[in-house]
Amino acid sequence: MQSVPWEKYRIKNNGISFSEVYHICHISDAIRIIEDGRIVSSLIWDESCLNNTRTLVSWVSPNTWINGSIYGHISFVFNWADLSNNKRFYWVEAIAKYRPEAYRIMITDKDHNSCEIKNLIVPLNPLIEGCPIQNKDGIWFRNDNYTAEFMIDSDLRVSNLMRIEFEDHNRICKESNCCRDKDITKHHAGAILLASIIGRRISNINNYLLEEKNGNFKFHYNCLFALLRLFLDLVPNENLRVNSLNSDEAIRAMSAALVLYGNRQYGEARKIGKLIGSKEKFFEIFKKRLQDHFFNKDIDIGIQELKGQISVNLGRDWENG
Repeated sequence: MQSVPWEKYRIKNNGISFSEVYHICHISDAIRIIEDGRIVSSLIWDESCLNNTRTLVSWVSPNTWINGSIYGHISFVFNWADLSNNKRFYWVEAIAKYRPEAYRIMITDKDHNSCEIKNLIVPLNPLIEGCPIQNKDGIWFRNDNYTAEFMIDSDLRVSNLMRIEFEDHNRICKESNCCRDKDITKHHAGAILLASIIGRRISNINNYLLEEKNGNFKFHYNCLFALLRLFLDLVPNENLRVNSLNSDEAIRAMSAALVLYGNRQYGEARKIGKLIGSKEKFFEIFKKRLQDHFFNKDIDIGIQELKGQISVNLGRDWENG
């Protein structure tokens, strides 16, 4: 039997099934992706055998992280079947120095047997046994003893997302020893992201932050607790009684506070927040800003869940305190 370069990484003992893949990045990169409406494929810059070619790829992986991701907090979740159906697969390489070791597979709709990288990659058929990934009757499996890295040679549109999640950041960062994201929690990272997009009225990921049931919407778990962190960071500590702003002015002030928070100007954001008035008034304006951002969808259930979590943190009498 002819040997294959993925022999060490082929599935043994059935492997583990998967249906989702993740593109994880830092907060600033995530905001740019959301603004662009896509993950833009780029040249390969690491130790890959393709790093001297003009190959452009977007990276995704089915792996999850026990101690946090080394790539950042923000996870764009895609349906693997949507990315892989009717595509060609090529073995690219293994990266033995990673812990755990990683294997890389390119997914494409192009025939790379007649292009500049044909001598660097090997066709792989996931419908047959003996590969690192395998499709068995429509169910995908992978060898989970190693890290799977998939190289999609196209942009990935935000409109094809399943959802957005917030992950812990590992104490090690893949990109920089001076990473300013790695020392904050996932909910703080989510709060920064949400403040940026809500404050600047960027709405193209709304559907990926909500769960719908019978026409009612609530916030995804991660989104709920990111909004909670955002509210608690902005709401005045003292229950101010003086309020000179009308409703429209208060909403504009809230938007300004959100933009400042998204820029990590926390002190300035809190100063603006104080102009809105009491904690109860602040919540009402926060709620209106959310309703406006989500185009007045019925998010009452989500708002009530958020209000309940605020009460847990501030006490049941926070509206009257």
